[in-house]
Amino acid sequence: MLPIDLSRRRRLREPSPPDPEGCLLLISTAARGQIVSHCCPLAAQHGVRPGLNITQARAILPPTLHVRIEPHDPARDARALSALSVVAQSLSPITSAEAPDGILADVSGCARVFGGEEGLVRAAISRFTDLGFHVRAAIAPTYGCAQAVVRCGRSRIVPDGAQRQALYPLPIRALRLDPGTEEALHEVGLDTIGQVMAIPRSVLPARFGEDILLRLDQALGHAMETIDPIHTTDPIRVDRLFDGPSDQFEAITLTVRDLLGDLCDHLRQRESGTTRFTLQLERSDTEPLNLRFALSAPARDAKHLWKLVHPRLEKANLGFGVEGISITSTRTVRIAHRQNTCWGDGRSRERESARHAWLDTMANRFGNRVKRAALVESHLPERAVRGDDISTDSHVHMATCRQERTDSDAAIWKCARVNISSSRPSLLFPRPEPILITALAPDGPVLAFRWRNEDERVVLCRGPERIEPEWWKARGDSGGGPRDYFRLQDTRGRWLWVYRDETGWFVHGVWA
Repeated sequence: MLPIDLSRRRRLREPSPPDPEGCLLLISTAARGQIVSHCCPLAAQHGVRPGLNITQARAILPPTLHVRIEPHDPARDARALSALSVVAQSLSPITSAEAPDGILADVSGCARVFGGEEGLVRAAISRFTDLGFHVRAAIAPTYGCAQAVVRCGRSRIVPDGAQRQALYPLPIRALRLDPGTEEALHEVGLDTIGQVMAIPRSVLPARFGEDILLRLDQALGHAMETIDPIHTTDPIRVDRLFDGPSDQFEAITLTVRDLLGDLCDHLRQRESGTTRFTLQLERSDTEPLNLRFALSAPARDAKHLWKLVHPRLEKANLGFGVEGISITSTRTVRIAHRQNTCWGDGRSRERESARHAWLDTMANRFGNRVKRAALVESHLPERAVRGDDISTDSHVHMATCRQERTDSDAAIWKCARVNISSSRPSLLFPRPEPILITALAPDGPVLAFRWRNEDERVVLCRGPERIEPEWWKARGDSGGGPRDYFRLQDTRGRWLWVYRDETGWFVHGVWA
C-alpha cells in the first residue's frame, strides 16, 4: 500500500480538485508490455492483481468505475520509506527501513514512555495514519515474528514465548523465503507455517534448502537476527557564550557575523550548503529568542546569510541582555563540485547566485507571500502552474546539486522577456473574463469584440489552437469541454488570449 498511499498524497497536494471515488493502478514497463505493479484495494476487490497486463486489468474493471493510471517509481518509494524510518525514531531510537514497505524498530524499554506496549502500538498507528498512510503495527520478541504477523495478520502484540502459536496459522509467504522455495512448498501442499513446522527438521534442508530453517529459527528466536539501523547526523551548530549578559548591539552583531563565518566553514568542510538555519539568542530575563530563516537554494556564503539575519536582528528584543548565541543549520544539502574559473561559465553562475540572493531577500522581507512557479501536469493553462514557497522541499533538488536552472525557474524569468512569438501570454487571469465576439462565421476569424465595456476592432487574428480537457479525470473535474484559443491584436496594439468553449467566449490572458 505504500506506493498507492504516496500517489494519493501527492495527488491531494495539487491545486486541481481531487478525483472522484475510483481506483488507482500503478504500472511499470516489462518485456510483455505495461503491467500492473500495484493496485488499490478497490481494484483488488474486482479481481485486479499485480502482474496483470494493463489491458487485462481495464477489461476486468467495470466501465462505470473511474480508473486512474500512473507510472510506478520504485526510487520514490525507497526515498519515502527512508524518510518514514526517520519519523519512526520518535517511537524508538533504533529503526530500519525494510523494503518494500516496512519499518523495523527495536522498542526494548520504549513501551513505558507510551504507557505500555498497547499504547506504543496505538501511537505508531496514529503517527503514520495522520500522515496519510494505511498502517499495521505489531510487537513480538523477534524481528521475524513481528514481520510475519504484521504482513499477514493484524496489529497485535505477541507475548514472550508465544511465537510458535502466533506463526502457526500464517501463510508461507510470512517467512520471507525466495519465490522458488515458496512455489516448491505449495507444490507439495504446504500452505501454512504450522504445516512446515510439523515436518521433521532433518527433512526440510534436503528438499527446500537451508534458508527455510534459518527463517524459522529467526522467527522463533533460536537464531540471531539484527537490523541495520539508519544513522542520522547531528545538525551543524556553532555557539558562543558571554561572560555575562550583554545588551550592546555592536558586540552581538559582531558575534553573529563571526558565528556565520564559522558555520560556513563547517559547511565547506562537508561540501554542503544550508537551506534552513536558526539563530538563537539566550536572554537572561526571558525565554530564548529563535529566529528562523529559509533559503531558496543551498548557501554557504557568510555575507549572504548576514544580509538575511541583520534586518531581523535589528528588530529583535534583547531583553536585559544576551548570555549566549547559537546558530544551527537545521537542513543541510550536499553541493557537488563545479568549475568556477577558466572553462566554467562564470557569468551565468554569478547571475544565478544573484537571483537566489534576491529571492531570499524578498522572502525574508515578505514571508510566505513570495512564491515560486512549479509546473503541474495538466492540459489547462490555469492548472499548469502552482505557487510554492521558495524554500519547499520540492526545490531542494537545485542543491543536489548541479545548480542548474530548472523548468519552474524558467517559467518565472521567461516572462520578463516574453514577446508575441511566445504561445502563452505573460499575464494569465485568475478567472477568465467574458467577452463578446463578432466573427464572419462561427468558425471564422474574429473581426471585433466588446470587452470591459469597450468596443475594439481586431487588426490581426491567429488561431485557433485546440486544448482538450484532462481525459484522466471525471467530467466535472476535467475543466469542461474542449477550448479553441485565439490570439487577437486590437487597434491599440494589445494582444489578447481568447478562447471559445461550449459556454461562450472568454479572455484568459494578455501579453504585457
